[in-house]
Amino acid sequence: MKKIISLCLCFGVLLFAGCSGESNSKVLESEALKEVLEEKLDKALFESISAKKFKSFTDKITKRDKKNVILDVRTLQEFNDGHIKNAKMLDFYKSDFAKKLSKLDKTKRYFIYCHSGNRSGQTLQLMKKMKFQQVYNLKYGMNDWHRNNFSLIK
Repeated sequence: MKKIISLCLCFGVLLFAGCSGESNSKVLESEALKEVLEEKLDKALFESISAKKFKSFTDKITKRDKKNVILDVRTLQEFNDGHIKNAKMLDFYKSDFAKKLSKLDKTKRYFIYCHSGNRSGQTLQLMKKMKFQQVYNLKYGMNDWHRNNFSLIK
């Protein structure tokens, strides 16, 4: 994590030191930022992220994605009221939640969310104990998603 922060800081310094009038610099900045984000996505293990970052990752996930899973840990009623596109539901409050969670493929990358970030935050810790490899939590849950006026599927 410190390496990523240092890399971002170095990148920022380079941006301000370069020529601001060159059109190529914007292309290079965009490509470098994309590389930093992709590197972070490949290396981070367990992290709570903002709705904007969560959306930027989950927008690329399709229904048939074999590497990434969007996991909604809210109730069926909450899920039916509106959920993120291509999300799968696993109710945190069900008695068999931990058992079902443990049966998921631990090598996949998971993007988890709930209403406020509480249940998904607890799920993040549980998945860490269960030795999942990569889990990203929507930090303030659907509250943050709604604040950003992001769309849902009903």
